[in-house]
Amino acid sequence: MQLEWTIRLLTIMKLGEILPSPLCYVGKVVHELKSCEIVGLLRDIWAFMRKNVPDPTLFIRDSSTKKFTRNPDYCKVDPELTETLRLTILNNVEKLGYLYCKLFPVVNPPAVENGKETNGNR
Repeated sequence: MQLEWTIRLLTIMKLGEILPSPLCYVGKVVHELKSCEIVGLLRDIWAFMRKNVPDPTLFIRDSSTKKFTRNPDYCKVDPELTETLRLTILNNVEKLGYLYCKLFPVVNPPAVENGKETNGNR
């Protein structure tokens, strides 16, 4: 019962754009995890919520749809708060591996040639 309510709360927080990516996907993976892993993820979400109290000024109104969406300028998550999720997915890669590239995309570093950055063109 508690797991169901946890998933429901996390789903509502995602719909309300209170949790940014990748934290907003925790509700989709908790049913596959051990209780100690869930506790770690919920601690990170709680730490995020303490640092980022929901505030109406963090949302902007789309003039065409009249809906409010979270301002992307304020949707950054401290990487420290996503490390538990990253490691949990890696520890459960057989069940959750498909999510890793979606939640933690690889940003290609600039190529370095002879100590100087290049833009990939030769």
